[in-house]
Amino acid sequence: MPALKSRVPELYYGTLKAGRDHLSDVLDAAQEGLMVRMGRGRSRRDLRAGSVSVIKTAVLQEILEKIIADSVESVYNDEDRLYTVAVKGLPLAAEAETLSDAVDELVDDIRHYSDDWVARLRFAANHEGNVPLVYLAQSMSDDELHDWLVTRAGG
Repeated sequence: MPALKSRVPELYYGTLKAGRDHLSDVLDAAQEGLMVRMGRGRSRRDLRAGSVSVIKTAVLQEILEKIIADSVESVYNDEDRLYTVAVKGLPLAAEAETLSDAVDELVDDIRHYSDDWVARLRFAANHEGNVPLVYLAQSMSDDELHDWLVTRAGG
């Protein structure tokens, strides 16, 4: 029986054209959990622009979840009978009678913030560090984001 040869995928393409020419291989490698980088060529402009990476969404989500896991906090106020769920360091907080309702509001707030971040806030120095939350929100449906926030909030 001949020995099985595993194909080692290409993980770096020096130009975007090379990456495009091998797009199926790029996507296959990403699906296998590998990150593939593509450069921007050799000109000064291209080098300044850096490279781009393709990564499996589930892998990216896992990394981002770990980065921001401790940023989600919730408090129940017995006197007011309200849950407050917030993202530390950001002006994102919601209040409601149930944890689920507070998280629903927070999901909406995160969606609005993500839209604003993409449109303009990404250029502001005090918002550039919030990219993990934005990317996490972009990679999840509302239901997935809701469930993740409930878990982080202790529900």
